[in-house]
Amino acid sequence: MRFSFWVYDPRFGVIDISWCKLKTANWYSMPMVNRFDPDLFEIDWLHCMACAMAVDRRILERSEDENNDFVWLDLHQIEDSSAVERFRKGLQRNLPDDMPEAERARVTRRSWRKGSCILLSHHRDVRRANAMARSGHKMGSNQFETYVDSCGIGISLPSAMALNGFPDIFAIPKAPSFEVLSRLVDRPGHHPGHLAIVKFIQQFLPSNLPDFQPEGRLIPVLEQLTATVVMTYNDMLKRYGQRDPVVFKLETICKQDPNLSVALLVDMSKTMKEGYQNDNKSMQKIIDSSNAMQLINAVNHTSSTVADIILI
Repeated sequence: MRFSFWVYDPRFGVIDISWCKLKTANWYSMPMVNRFDPDLFEIDWLHCMACAMAVDRRILERSEDENNDFVWLDLHQIEDSSAVERFRKGLQRNLPDDMPEAERARVTRRSWRKGSCILLSHHRDVRRANAMARSGHKMGSNQFETYVDSCGIGISLPSAMALNGFPDIFAIPKAPSFEVLSRLVDRPGHHPGHLAIVKFIQQFLPSNLPDFQPEGRLIPVLEQLTATVVMTYNDMLKRYGQRDPVVFKLETICKQDPNLSVALLVDMSKTMKEGYQNDNKSMQKIIDSSNAMQLINAVNHTSSTVADIILI
């Protein structure tokens, strides 16, 4: 995975990560959205990514002689066979203790991919084109495939929504945001202010990579990742306690900044979680908007054939 494959899509407000199937050299879009239920943050990819960045500073901070593009430096430097084995062992290590050994042995690094394909194939709302744009599988006709731009986020976003439990997969998701903190304005001493939020993000996920600087193209990614973790702070504190490294880092930043406090962090987490839940109860539909055709054509950069695939 490379940072150069990451794009923040301002129209949908999601992080889109391109990936390439090495056998065919075809590229595909893989938008990442939060879990619809914020209580399931432990299986939220964006939450996991944010925690990894907060704990391992080498992800966002590199020395001059280190590669600035590869997300996982250590993983990139080991052999493929070793990486596969690490994935398998890591997955099996986190399975339930009472799982039979024979069943545990059948869980491999392919289980992630199989699981998502099975879910999409059985989901009542996911269309075949949406599922295969996400998985990279063929749709049965090479001629047909030449007219489908799988790099377009518009055709792959519904699958991301389905995999993350959204009831309406053809809607535009609302990501966790610091903007909802405006509701705290009427409470003196309970609103951090814009500059305090900017400083907080810089301290929680510091980076010296060009794309993550204030004017960089991926600065919205840091904002979304930080907001995701702050939203779940209260739940993390309850489940893991103050000794958790991410909880500890959040509290340390708030204690050291005169414009912040742990009490304010508690209020921020509660308000942001409520805002996230309310915003996603009334999402704007992709297929119901008056400019749906223009939107999908613009996003996918292809003919109206793609729009027909999504809207049928």
